[in-house]
Amino acid sequence: MTELGREESTKKDDRPASGLVAEIVRILRKRKGYTQDQLGDLIGWTGSAISAVETRAQPVSDEMLVALEPAIGEGLGVFTVARPYILRERFPKRFRDFSILEAEARTIWTYENFLIDGLFQTEEYARALIGGGHPTPDEAKREELVEARRSRRAIFDLEDPPYLELILEESVLRRPFGSYEILRGQLLALVEDSERPNVNVQVLPLGTVRRIM
Repeated sequence: MTELGREESTKKDDRPASGLVAEIVRILRKRKGYTQDQLGDLIGWTGSAISAVETRAQPVSDEMLVALEPAIGEGLGVFTVARPYILRERFPKRFRDFSILEAEARTIWTYENFLIDGLFQTEEYARALIGGGHPTPDEAKREELVEARRSRRAIFDLEDPPYLELILEESVLRRPFGSYEILRGQLLALVEDSERPNVNVQVLPLGTVRRIM
């Protein structure tokens, strides 16, 4: 197998949950007697979007999984069960194992000296960061990564959420990504999160850093 072939094979096999869901969608759609266009019309997507999921050209979105459950799920709950696995596959491979630990953690301590931690990022802030990377991801990939990052915030809404300790250098609060308007929205969201009973946000002043040096 050529090097390119190995890369393509690895990329295709990188998302086993997506592959399984693609097969389930195809099987249940045909069992219902729907064409791809008919299923798309039923759940508010195009037939080409259904085709992209079934052929694995595009991973299924969380919104589509929610819509598929009542349409063809037959009360089995398979698409509901699949949601956390699909979301996890949207993370870069190097982060997937950590995402499992984060979701199960009881205490999370984070220190940041360059940007706001991903758990606390607004959608706009995350989009500016991800879109500014190199190589620049296309729009579909960027939105997928933004959705995955935002999905981590589910731990805030747990019945018994973990304790979160976030320490930021003051420079982080002054460094805009995308625009100062995006930074302003991020800071307001950070203040709101800091008011949660399980969250403690501390800022290390620049003057402190100078005295240490």
